[in-house]
Amino acid sequence: MVFLEWILKYWLQVLFGLICAGVALFYKRIKAWRAEYKRKEAEELKNSIVKDLAAKFEECSKRSDANDKEIKEELGQIRGGLLSVQGSLFRAKCKDYLAEDHFITLEEYELLTKNHDVYNSLGGNHVGDSLFAMVQQKFEN
Repeated sequence: MVFLEWILKYWLQVLFGLICAGVALFYKRIKAWRAEYKRKEAEELKNSIVKDLAAKFEECSKRSDANDKEIKEELGQIRGGLLSVQGSLFRAKCKDYLAEDHFITLEEYELLTKNHDVYNSLGGNHVGDSLFAMVQQKFEN
């Protein structure tokens, strides 16, 4: 009986201690697995969000490029219309100033010079430049 009491008294405590230690290790391992699972899940979520954002950015960039192209075409059309109107007025004014009976004043020449700069900035051609050169020569004489 003494032997049985000794086993119950000491080895049962050791056995329960080992069981408790095993449960604690098992709990710690499960907690680590759970943390790793959550980390992987968060990483996958982050990656999917990054991919979605990259796809949306690419889509917006393509739409932006298309919009830029449309805007450039519209601006080109507007520039062409402005050049048509301004160019006609500029060339007509040059022809008026080139009339033999017209004396070109300094104010007229300065205004025509500004109109010539605008004409060139809108993409005016050599016809207006030639007329302006003739007006310039007449003014200098």
